[in-house]
Amino acid sequence: MDNGKARVDPDAFLSRVEFGAHQETIDHDNRKIFRAFRPGLSANNVPGDIFRLRHQVYCLECAFLQADQYVDGMELDDYDDASTHFAAYTMDEKLVGAVRLVQPREPKPYPFELHCEVFSDFEMPERDQAAEISRLVVKKSHRRRRA
Repeated sequence: MDNGKARVDPDAFLSRVEFGAHQETIDHDNRKIFRAFRPGLSANNVPGDIFRLRHQVYCLECAFLQADQYVDGMELDDYDDASTHFAAYTMDEKLVGAVRLVQPREPKPYPFELHCEVFSDFEMPERDQAAEISRLVVKKSHRRRRA
């Protein structure tokens, strides 16, 4: 606690450089099942099946978002270009889940900041040591399954 405000331990997070280096240590067997995609300059580097699964779950199954607001059955937003996308596949290459790690550059806020206020005693970590996890989706056929 600093002046009555809760602080996040910056050593608990990997920097962007450390995170990138860590990705290269993942074993090759799991690379077939779990994959990470960085869009670079556009979301075009991220497989479209991730955005189609998000549309299926968020728009059609759960109705959190309005399906008619999205083109070609793909749910995309302004944060996809500022995110690393993680996908889980079956051994026969079928997408079963995805999530994204949002790391917007200043002055763009994090998505949650557009909808929520942080607690008065919370102090945000440095931006280069922070990220927001969002858009977690699991294909309906793979939910509530035993491992």
